[in-house]
Amino acid sequence: MCSSDLKIKLLDQRHAGVNLAVAGIVNMPVGSSQFTSTGYDPGVKVAMARTFGNGLSLTTNLQAASVTDAAGRFTQHAVSLTMSRALSATISGFAEVYRIGQPTRGETGAVSMAAGFARTVGSHMQLDLFAGRGLTDVACNWFVSAGFAVRRMPSGRP
Repeated sequence: MCSSDLKIKLLDQRHAGVNLAVAGIVNMPVGSSQFTSTGYDPGVKVAMARTFGNGLSLTTNLQAASVTDAAGRFTQHAVSLTMSRALSATISGFAEVYRIGQPTRGETGAVSMAAGFARTVGSHMQLDLFAGRGLTDVACNWFVSAGFAVRRMPSGRP
């Protein structure tokens, strides 16, 4: 699966005490049908984060998406809570727990936990690697994942 999103920052921690953003997301079908949807799946995400002293951050995400399967479309909800800590100027470690409300049509919620590392490359790219374990019967027993994110800032912003 490959995804693209457009995130808009609504609140800033310096002024409001938390960072708050909303993002429009499109997940695109890439790869094996075992790991991706059969269609272009739109969604929306609300992200809230707070950074504390010593490089510690707490983030939560709420997400809703219209997901495609063989029977058509269904709505999928997800929520996550992540704690991260800067380990150096470019590397951070994180641990998260998340719940996907309906991983596939008709299934009950899948709860998983994961931990990993993220590395910034320059000022606009991040690489991450993590592993996790499902905590409910419908979640994957064990999984490993890697990804990257590239952000494009409006003209004139660093």
